[in-house]
Amino acid sequence: MGRGEAAAYWVVRTGLAVAGLLAICGTVICHFLSPQLYYDHLPEPPPLLEQLPSIAIEVAFGTLLLLPHRLTMRPWLFWTRLAASVAGGLVVAWAGVDGIIDGLRGGRDPAIFPASIAFIIVGLSMPGCLWWCARRTNRCSGLAIESDGMVRIRSRAADCNRSALEMMPLASDDRRRLRDAVIAYMAGTLRTHAFDDVNSVCMSSRDESVRAIAKWLYRIHDDVSDHPISVTEPMWNALVRIVAFLGTEASASARHTQELWPFAGESEWEAARISVEGCGIPPYDPAIHARPVHGFLDRIPTPLGIAIIVCATGLLMVALASLR
Repeated sequence: MGRGEAAAYWVVRTGLAVAGLLAICGTVICHFLSPQLYYDHLPEPPPLLEQLPSIAIEVAFGTLLLLPHRLTMRPWLFWTRLAASVAGGLVVAWAGVDGIIDGLRGGRDPAIFPASIAFIIVGLSMPGCLWWCARRTNRCSGLAIESDGMVRIRSRAADCNRSALEMMPLASDDRRRLRDAVIAYMAGTLRTHAFDDVNSVCMSSRDESVRAIAKWLYRIHDDVSDHPISVTEPMWNALVRIVAFLGTEASASARHTQELWPFAGESEWEAARISVEGCGIPPYDPAIHARPVHGFLDRIPTPLGIAIIVCATGLLMVALASLR
């Protein structure tokens, strides 16, 4: 992505975030601080309990605009958010069109035209900016969101030692897919969530060895946090052997505890290790490949975090209600 496109993306993304913040702040002001103005078409504002559905919808809309796109790049989250963005965007855009129509009929404040245009821009930008972010992520990380909704890794086999690949042909598409994902994960071009998407698919492979390796790989990361690779040196060496193994047609050893797994013995490993050369796997560096996965906030216990959020929300609601 060029600098111009990146700048344009961040201008649009910042505008959506500002719109989300305004939506949340406007909800608080309209429902808690000045409900008389918001409900000026009624004799008096309805009870707060009756306002809760409207408050929830407006806050959810603002949160949808504020939530960073990178947090919803996993396929099921991406398509769910895209569907919600399309639906919400259509509602907002239609409100803008309706405002322009009312303005053209006359009798309305002239400010309705720029406000309606802003509504239309926000409505169209909601799904457009999300898809734009996905395309940026694909180009940067080597992912491809295909028509069936599956996130796949663009093959990096061409970068590997060709003579080694000719000596040891890949046994199946599942081996190639998992091999490329492990290489990208070790090289730092793939983070945990995208790697886990590929690995989860390989758990149901028809290749028994791929299934066994995929189940082992599931244990090397935290699937809650989207972190780069973080492993010990022995585990790194095991990943190198897995890359070499997936370039062969051999069957994985049933003994997971042996030193050279998934190879059955020293001779198999020595014959296959040449295939790792030239694949872009960097040397192990604990400062890069063993960084802590969890930050300070991630180390807060879930029950404590939920309790803090509930208490803070309750206190805010009570404080705002008391201002009325």
